[in-house]
Amino acid sequence: MVILDAQSVIMGVPVIAADLGLSPVEAQWILSGNLLTFGGLLLLGGRAADLLGRRRVFMLGTALFLLVSILSALAAAAPLLLAARALHGVSAALMAPTAMAILTDTFPEGRARNRALATWSAIAAVGATTGLLLGGALLDKLGWQSLFYVNVPVAIVMLVLSPVLLRESRDASASRTFDVAGAVLGTAASRSSAWARSSWCWPA
Repeated sequence: MVILDAQSVIMGVPVIAADLGLSPVEAQWILSGNLLTFGGLLLLGGRAADLLGRRRVFMLGTALFLLVSILSALAAAAPLLLAARALHGVSAALMAPTAMAILTDTFPEGRARNRALATWSAIAAVGATTGLLLGGALLDKLGWQSLFYVNVPVAIVMLVLSPVLLRESRDASASRTFDVAGAVLGTAASRSSAWARSSWCWPA
């Protein structure tokens, strides 16, 4: 779901930029804002899942993913869309490491876990390819807002099924500390570096 969203939005950037009047530098932040918060908060998301409960954090990330997908689709101005895309990265940083932790906790080490990881990898590859194909079709038929609306029914199904299919788990032996400052500073530093590169590549 995370990979499909990222890939489909790539197809929509030129159309979104034209519709909302974004410059080339501003338009790239539709993707970069999402990637920066995702990468910067990934470890913090995994840590939160280990301490607070993996199913709980997974469902929290999915609920946020649902909300920001709707906000992205309804965005009528560039600042709102860019903020929503940054929040998309936060939701993905909660979902992705938590889903992997749930998978490894559910399947015992050995053949069962190897098969589960292979299936996980195959789904990721399918999501990357499908995202590009689906993004093009949705843009052609329904407009760029549909790139975000398509996430809504999937997220709802995941929220409904998670309490039924997933058991709660956490790392009871871990110390209950979060390096929030490190995650925020790391993300901010990445953002500054990316902004400097974009300014160099797109001179005024």
